[in-house]
Amino acid sequence: MTLRDKYNSLLLKTTLRRIFNSIVSYFNINSLSIIIICFSCY
Repeated sequence: MTLRDKYNSLLLKTTLRRIFNSIVSYFNINSLSIIIICFSCY
């Protein structure tokens, strides 16, 4: 395994983690707004 391979795998991991975090935060914001909308309906 060369240094470049290590760098690429590290880059891939960080990119995937960043995408995952953004998806999770997006869903958290959405679920929060859905909860607020549901409470305002009652």
